Amino acid sequence: MFNPRDWYWLAADGRLFGSGRGGLVADAENDAAYAAWRDLGRSATPWPSDAEGEQTTAALQEVLAPFGLFADLVAYAADRRWSKEVGGLTVAGVPIATDDRSKVMIIGARVAAEADAGWSTTWHGADGGTYPVDAAAMLVISDAIQAHVNQSFATFAAVKADIEAGEITTAAEVDAAFA
Repeated sequence: MFNPRDWYWLAADGRLFGSGRGGLVADAENDAAYAAWRDLGRSATPWPSDAEGEQTTAALQEVLAPFGLFADLVAYAADRRWSKEVGGLTVAGVPIATDDRSKVMIIGARVAAEADAGWSTTWHGADGGTYPVDAAAMLVISDAIQAHVNQSFATFAAVKADIEAGEITTAAEVDAAFA
């Protein structure tokens, strides 16, 4: 029976990914865990291909993502970046949601606030409360949201570079970078 948290995907070039270990199997022919898994009558699923027919890490990540699994540490870091970006923040006492829909609403409110210094609204906070927000406050809120998003991407770029340099090697280190 397929268990995405305990499965293997085999690429034509010999790469073998094990979801239970969250990474590539270094020596598939001599790996005891893989051998025991196969002894249960299982066989690795072919590594998925992208639109060009290439068996890429990104194509594997698309298969793993619905299960909250990651093909490599960079994919994990990308997920942490997204979680940080959409995790919200509090600006001027207003808890602000930063999911994609909320950011669109904030952009619209900013445009209105820039066009009319007398603009105001009652904003629905991320905590379910309502908050009076005037034009000046909306400019502060939208600037803070933009800085928050920019910081999440800057942190990801630094983390990705550190992963590629071998300086970050664990999910805990990625988590610490985004804390």
